[in-house]
Amino acid sequence: MIYTLGSQLVETDMDTVLQTGISAVFVVNENQSRSVLDELSLNVELDRSLSDICFCKVESQQDCLYGTLAIPRLLDVLGNRFRVAFIITGKYIVLIDDSGFALRLVNRIRMKRVHQGDT
Repeated sequence: MIYTLGSQLVETDMDTVLQTGISAVFVVNENQSRSVLDELSLNVELDRSLSDICFCKVESQQDCLYGTLAIPRLLDVLGNRFRVAFIITGKYIVLIDDSGFALRLVNRIRMKRVHQGDT
């Protein structure tokens, strides 16, 4: 899923983002991530697999921040975790997630009537 990053998060597509140069939020799964990063010309060394993520970390490069999140499930704090990788640049936010957790967060933000992009 791709959303324009403005006062409201509006669903869009890759062609529109690349042609107009608008800021956008990308929510992709692990299989889609490499092609999306290539299309956006983002050269980031992420962990090999989402299943390898064990903790939260943030790395910085000159043009972006990237990292991983390992978030415990509410009722299973010592068990399984939501594992998400992210890349943040001046124009893009890319969330890589196979569990649907990141998409639920973005949809929750989209339900707000105002200041969606600020959130």
